[in-house]
Amino acid sequence: MIGLGEGDKIKKILFSSMIAALSMTSQAASAEEAVFTGPYVGIQAGAGRAESVHNDLDYWYYDFKNYKTAKTDVIAGVKAGYDMQAGAALIGVLGEVSFGKIDTLTEVTPADPSYAISSKTKVLGSLRAKLGVVSGNLAVFATGGWAFSDTTHSFGDTDGSNEGYSAKGGRSGSVFGLGTAYAISPRTKLGLDLSRYQFGTRTHEVIDAGVGTDYFFTQKDRLDTAVVSYTMSF
Repeated sequence: MIGLGEGDKIKKILFSSMIAALSMTSQAASAEEAVFTGPYVGIQAGAGRAESVHNDLDYWYYDFKNYKTAKTDVIAGVKAGYDMQAGAALIGVLGEVSFGKIDTLTEVTPADPSYAISSKTKVLGSLRAKLGVVSGNLAVFATGGWAFSDTTHSFGDTDGSNEGYSAKGGRSGSVFGLGTAYAISPRTKLGLDLSRYQFGTRTHEVIDAGVGTDYFFTQKDRLDTAVVSYTMSF
């Protein structure tokens, strides 16, 4: 038979054990809830589709308006960022840069002579803010921010009359994206990101070597990307 003093001791031990168990459970739950909190670095690879819209401002180039060229190619790069998870809410910042050669080179032949126009992007990157929700090991989010590109614009005849240009088309723009990430472990995650990069119009001066006059040509770029990423937090 357990005495009164011994019963109180047992109650205290049981109470202490319950408190410890609840504390451990709470800590485990907190660790699970915060699986997306912290800095991370990673790699990414996928496809990018570039679309360029061309206009001849002086209507010298067969009166073409809003002529579009497009091309899809492989891109790959790196990313880094910091996420903070509070319950089901997720906020963060990230930077990423991808490399490749997406060239929309197209020969246009509305009549004789024909012309080749191109927008070639070798580098594409961004700095973004992130906002999303988390459920267990899965996160979905939207991103948006500032984008940049290293792009070359070119235009030239194909009949040997030496009309054309090759000029820098790289510039700043904006980007909006949607993504999802799954935590394989507290440190490693797989992600899928869809992004749209928008860049403003760049105007180029074309020299007509044969006539000695010049005219102006504009090119406007948009790029859509789909990349899979592997990141590791530290």
